[in-house]
Amino acid sequence: MCSKNDELNRKTVFDLIPKKPPLNYVGRLDKDTTGIILFTNDGKLSDFLTHPRNKISKEYIAETATRIKDSDVKKIERGIFIGSGDRGRAKILSQKKLKNTFFINMILRQGKKNEIRRIFKFDGPAGVGKTTTAKKLAKKLEFRYLDTGAMYRAITYFFIKNNVDISSEEMVVHFLNLLDLEINFSIDSQTKIVLDNKDISNDIRKKEVTDEVSKVSALKKVREKTVKLQKEIVSDKHFVVEGRDIGTVVFPNAEHKFFLTADYDVRAERRSKDFNKVDENLAINDIKKDLIERDEIDSNRALSPLKRAEDAIVIDTSNCTIDEQVDKIYNYIKRV
Repeated sequence: MCSKNDELNRKTVFDLIPKKPPLNYVGRLDKDTTGIILFTNDGKLSDFLTHPRNKISKEYIAETATRIKDSDVKKIERGIFIGSGDRGRAKILSQKKLKNTFFINMILRQGKKNEIRRIFKFDGPAGVGKTTTAKKLAKKLEFRYLDTGAMYRAITYFFIKNNVDISSEEMVVHFLNLLDLEINFSIDSQTKIVLDNKDISNDIRKKEVTDEVSKVSALKKVREKTVKLQKEIVSDKHFVVEGRDIGTVVFPNAEHKFFLTADYDVRAERRSKDFNKVDENLAINDIKKDLIERDEIDSNRALSPLKRAEDAIVIDTSNCTIDEQVDKIYNYIKRV
């Protein structure tokens, strides 16, 4: 397995190599080698070789029970429709039979109009129901799920515990290089965040982190590291991603974009329930005030501000149940 993450939690090649410096899989040495795999720590090179927008041709071998008929070969080379309605085109190089299996050697180019990797994204402020909606939608679509906000919260928690002066870029970079973070984004349970072998999943939801996360996430070096990691995580899988700048900065070419919103009273009630889960009881008016202030900070920061992508579908969740939100988005995706 060459993928960085596997849905079935099987071991991959990344379990066999050092975690630092971070490496990205970009292919094999040539089509005939076995076990010789290419990695790079150059983020720009990795992005160029693997991102669909660059239309880099890739060679694959597919196994089939029967030989593909000539008429079907022509259909494949003209392009077949995949789940999103896009057209995937392939050039068949050869078909070989080994025992009872046919091996089809083909070249596939993944471009903007025929990419196979699919990303759906949710943007919006805190308390609009992004996390629960994104998780349930991912489960319904049988996609993986990524909560980018949890990543920024984990870094914020790390900085707080180490008394990092965020006004010092040198200190910020130093501690970012020391960061030992593992994240498991599950669609069936709470996101698990492990920092230095300690589970901090509940700690990152507490008020001390909530109060500081907007300031930390606005730091250029923090965003550079986190966005790079986010792109690596979703590089070769189908994902539902939630955050505040996903559709505008991180994945501007996402297949579907949704911007969730709700009025402040509803959002404050929802955030109160979140705080109660980590044994913190806060006054609704204080939570509402914090939400307004955080929106102001996030919407006006110079780097990756909170805003709706021009092509995002806006969904007001003020009077919707979670199931209604999920159904509305799911039906839109299927209809389109």
